[in-house]
Amino acid sequence: MHVRRINMGAAIVASGLAVAALFGTTGQAEAQVRAGIEAGMAYRSSTPKLDPGLAAGAHAEFKIIPMLSIGPYYLWSSLNPSDASAMAANAVLHSWGGRIRFTLPLPDSSFRPFAYAGLGRTGIHYPGEYGAGNAYESGPLAADLTSRSGWFLEVPIGLGLGYQVQRAVQLSADFALRPGFNFKGDAFEGEKAYDQPKMGLSLLLGAAIDI
Repeated sequence: MHVRRINMGAAIVASGLAVAALFGTTGQAEAQVRAGIEAGMAYRSSTPKLDPGLAAGAHAEFKIIPMLSIGPYYLWSSLNPSDASAMAANAVLHSWGGRIRFTLPLPDSSFRPFAYAGLGRTGIHYPGEYGAGNAYESGPLAADLTSRSGWFLEVPIGLGLGYQVQRAVQLSADFALRPGFNFKGDAFEGEKAYDQPKMGLSLLLGAAIDI
């Protein structure tokens, strides 16, 4: 499971770099495009309770005017169950959508405060749950491998601070609320439905290049 998480994170980073390279080879010198990757922590309210877990993603932004840009984003996260006996593995989420970003200009400064808001779709996969097994048998608890999935819409609303290291390279940190609604799928239906994870948070560090 740890290997799978590492492979997923590496794939996201590689994808982000590939997107940046693609824009770099096809864009014109005056193109107003930023492509970046980020990694950090994410959280979703849920029952059974999920602890904060690793998150990684990528984004691209197309500048409309100097202070305003718009573009797609993607975020992967893997959240640990608080009770290790409740789930056989982590709950995994994939979020993608679009967002608009406002950057506050600070003359004669390398800092770039920014805020963003967007709309996206999040798919969530809950692994099988552990069961009690046979009380007369020794060994680990048996696992019910019936996994369930669902999806919902999210509205990421974030605040962050960028730092322009070079003319075309920016480092950033941002915090976002990610409320969810319109929950669908077998994970949220039936007698053993999971609690709808209506509130989410993310804290991400990132790097981006301007094309």
